[in-house]
Amino acid sequence: MTLLAEGSPTILDTNEHVSAREQVCDFLRRGILSGRFAAGTRLKTSAIAQELGISRMPVRDALQVLHSEGLVIIRPNRGAAVTSLTTDDIMDHFDMRAVLEGLAARVACQNLTPRLLEDLEIILGRMDRARDDRQLWLTYHEAFHETLLNPCGRPRLLQQIRNVRNALLPYIRIYVAAHPGMEVEGAEHAMIFNVAKRRNAELLEAAMRDHIVAAGRGVVQFVEKNLSGKP
Repeated sequence: MTLLAEGSPTILDTNEHVSAREQVCDFLRRGILSGRFAAGTRLKTSAIAQELGISRMPVRDALQVLHSEGLVIIRPNRGAAVTSLTTDDIMDHFDMRAVLEGLAARVACQNLTPRLLEDLEIILGRMDRARDDRQLWLTYHEAFHETLLNPCGRPRLLQQIRNVRNALLPYIRIYVAAHPGMEVEGAEHAMIFNVAKRRNAELLEAAMRDHIVAAGRGVVQFVEKNLSGKP
């Protein structure tokens, strides 16, 4: 496994420790979310440090950050590895995401300006046009949720949502790439958009929860059938 990203800087100055940690975080996070570092992959501190040309300390700090985000598990005397979720774990994460995104949608509802609603409609159109490119569709799908929820104005809540979403993203990418029943036409998202236009906060919360729970069940069924709980 090659850990060195093309063009990765060599970081030697200890005064740049925080910057080094952030660069390692970004590098590993991108690798995990893209599927480059699969679930269960060991992340050796010494190997990462050597290939990135930095000391071990910022690598250790970066792994702690990713552990707090749920992307990495740190095991006593065994080091760090990319988190591997069971199907029960996956459904738990979807249930948490449903509650958190439902809350964020309810709070955001009254702050949806005409410009934001226009942006959401544009994204829906892009989702529809990307039906034959499932990874591109997923990019627009994530943008739809971000655009809808950001107006809630609660950074801690939004960060928790991103953490849960990131933990699920490797599994969602596999599902979207392979599952023939994915919602490429965006019908559920069009319904959520129509509820948002009506400024009905309670209905929008319920619609968001139902949408995410249903998606979670689909992903879990796919993993159980095709992956035996492993992405």
